[in-house]
Amino acid sequence: MRTPNMSSPASHKVEVALEAASDIAESPWWDTERAQLLWVDIPRGEIHYFDPVSGSDDSMSVGQPVGAVVGRRFGGVVCAVRDGIGFANLETGAFELALPIELDRPTNRMNDGACDPAGRLWVGTMDTNLRPGAGSLYRVSADLVSSKIISPVSISNGLDWSPNGQTMYYIDSLTRQIVAWDFEPSTGSLSNSRTLVQTPDEVATPDGMAVDTQGCLWVAMWDGGSVRRYSPTGELLTVIDLPVSRVTSVAFGGARLDQLFITSARAGLTPNQLEREPLAGSIFVVDPQVTGLAPHRFAG
Repeated sequence: MRTPNMSSPASHKVEVALEAASDIAESPWWDTERAQLLWVDIPRGEIHYFDPVSGSDDSMSVGQPVGAVVGRRFGGVVCAVRDGIGFANLETGAFELALPIELDRPTNRMNDGACDPAGRLWVGTMDTNLRPGAGSLYRVSADLVSSKIISPVSISNGLDWSPNGQTMYYIDSLTRQIVAWDFEPSTGSLSNSRTLVQTPDEVATPDGMAVDTQGCLWVAMWDGGSVRRYSPTGELLTVIDLPVSRVTSVAFGGARLDQLFITSARAGLTPNQLEREPLAGSIFVVDPQVTGLAPHRFAG
């Protein structure tokens, strides 16, 4: 097996894009139309829109924890909030809950999500007390019909698709696995599940991810202080070390989608840990030396 490129500072210089001091920055999503990075602070219930050129970062509150944000094809954003799927207008700050999900499970909330090439939203749930097997992964159509696709799951996290749209990758964090599924783009159906990566670390946990144009997976490692790049066959190719331990997710951005934005968290860290990690909760950026794929928008 090839020895992973441990990414010298010269090859992958980590820079601070935004000292956000967020509790849990998550779900980075590059808006190609606005040239801004959307992201959420989960427990604060905030959707942020960050301009890397000017350095400005604005936000709106949705009034409840928000796990993911994705742009819509016809304006505004769709977001996964505690109570289900909501629509938000970044210009006016208006928010509406459009599709309740799992209201019968008061300790559950929506977590990470992404849209497939056809514009369907895939988003999962988790128990706020981290109870194993309490969540599920849902597929939401443009007309707001939800279907439970994978259940049970524990901490539904990273989602993305191969460049040809025929493979879906999925992370249920407590399993410490990255799972690949055969994906039927026309129907959104899954088949032939297989474990692509079983991360060996007893502490570091795979979280959010993004796929590049070469079909490789960039995976944020919660409590692992790094982003790892895996080949489509599961081979570890690159490790980028971060100055924070709780790395949450990644997204390709910039005019040429040649920048990798990395979110992080400070929630749950002790005072001693925060002293050692003053940048915890910040957003970082690196040159990944590869381009990413334009993110898919919600068709609804």
